[in-house]
Amino acid sequence: MLLELGSNQFQVDLSKPDNIYLQVIEGPNMGHIFSVPKSNKSSLGRKTTNNINFPDDQHLSNVHATFYPVEGIYYIEDMGTTNG
Repeated sequence: MLLELGSNQFQVDLSKPDNIYLQVIEGPNMGHIFSVPKSNKSSLGRKTTNNINFPDDQHLSNVHATFYPVEGIYYIEDMGTTNG
């Protein structure tokens, strides 16, 4: 699955039991891989308090997206911001 957030495009790997892996395949952070635990809520955005943060990406909002599990299904929620 591909996911585009801000200036980066991610390849999403859901095959591991405990974590989701997001590999940046296009954009300024190409090559970086981020791990998101499937067991709890995580956030992605420009603020450094996010689990995954890109402080210099002006196409992201402070908290741009949230990753969270519900009954064994993992969701990615766009926070509805208008900055990217």
